[in-house]
Amino acid sequence: MPGSANKKRFLGAQFNFQTEWQATSHISVNAAYVHFLTEGFLRAAGAKGIDFVGRLGIIQILRVLDHASRYASQDERSHLGELS
Repeated sequence: MPGSANKKRFLGAQFNFQTEWQATSHISVNAAYVHFLTEGFLRAAGAKGIDFVGRLGIIQILRVLDHASRYASQDERSHLGELS
C-alpha cells in the first residue's frame, strides 16, 4: 500500500501479561502473553491483531560453578596444610 493511500499514523496498542517464579536460588521460570491490537494504518492495510506466548527457564549455572570452585579452593588449601 503506498504511503499516500492512507493518512492514518496510529499503528495499534499492545497489552502484556508477564509472570516470574523463582523456583530455587539458581532456577527461575518466566512466562509472557502479549496481544497487539491493530488500529489506524495497519488495520486499513488489512493487518489483524496478533498474539504471542512465550516461556523462558533460566539456570544460573555460573553462580553454581563459582560457588563450587570456592569450596574446592577451601578443600585444596586444607589438604595442602595437612601435607606440610
